[in-house]
Amino acid sequence: MKLDWRPAKKDDGRLPDSILFIEAFGSITSEGVIDTAEQDLYSVARSRAELMGWFLDNDRPSLWNQHEAELLNGSSRLGFVQVGVEQPGLPIPRVLPAALQCVGDSIGRFGGTVTGFQVTADDLVNLSDRDCSWYLHGGLTWFDLKVQERIEAVVHLDQSLLGEYDVSTLIACIKQTDLGKFEMSLLDEVPESAKIRLDSAISHHSRLQSTIPHPKQGILVTMPEWSASIAGWVLARVIDGAHKLGSKPPNYIARISRTPT
Repeated sequence: MKLDWRPAKKDDGRLPDSILFIEAFGSITSEGVIDTAEQDLYSVARSRAELMGWFLDNDRPSLWNQHEAELLNGSSRLGFVQVGVEQPGLPIPRVLPAALQCVGDSIGRFGGTVTGFQVTADDLVNLSDRDCSWYLHGGLTWFDLKVQERIEAVVHLDQSLLGEYDVSTLIACIKQTDLGKFEMSLLDEVPESAKIRLDSAISHHSRLQSTIPHPKQGILVTMPEWSASIAGWVLARVIDGAHKLGSKPPNYIARISRTPT
């Protein structure tokens, strides 16, 4: 597996990109529609980001720069995309909904059905932790569905995102904002399949340790549907809540997994 790494500073003196590894979990449920003899996940994810205006070349403002991507066969870990976030003042919660949507859309072109995402943030530098409630609240309209279906998912975090607090305190902080048709409650113990874990290839290129301290509790989220965009919104809301508690770690992991029906 080839993963890009960055120098201490770029040639123009700017700070290096802060890194996000976005992993997708699930299963291959169809043959896909992309010609795999001609395209790979890197090219498809980059094309999707360019099409939607999430990634723009030639030094124009963008949400991220794509570094690497790879499809993985033979396990529930479908693939990963590694991106660099370098735009000054850009909070990570502002990036996540679009980034997860891009990864989910791209893997879907290869026949994958995504049932979970894990975000590993590594060496966050020169980025803002400003309140993103205004941005995330605006997204609630997209999820204001008339269907009565309720989907459950589990969010698991490493301890660095919680800082000195526990999961219950984080949930209480998040609930101070409007959650629309979302509900969040304490899950006493996260199932093994939904726990955060650091892949060996990522840990080799990360400042995170292979053993990540984490609470046994998680957040049970009830929501109107399951999609990549809704998964990105939930993780963004949770991380924004951690920032409000004063937790601003440069490295952390957060995972969301759909609960089997």
